Amino acid sequence: MTTLLAAWIIVVSATLALAVYRKLTAFHEDPYLHLSQPESGQIAGQSRKARRIASLDRVGIILTAISAISGIVLAIAFLYQQFNARI
Repeated sequence: MTTLLAAWIIVVSATLALAVYRKLTAFHEDPYLHLSQPESGQIAGQSRKARRIASLDRVGIILTAISAISGIVLAIAFLYQQFNARI
């Protein structure tokens, strides 16, 4: 049980670290859409940043789901263990 709790803490910590990294990445994003030809360097930069943020979002969703499901499983296992200890 302790090993599972430690693994869950690691997954939750990774999820939080990813959320902070995503926030910092999006913080430096240019909010304006550049469409003209002279700004082609900015267009490429915006495209790269959007792809990076989208990939971070995908990983974040997966890690959040794993954290939530494993947290629920741990809580059920803990409650089951406590219930059986009283009997």
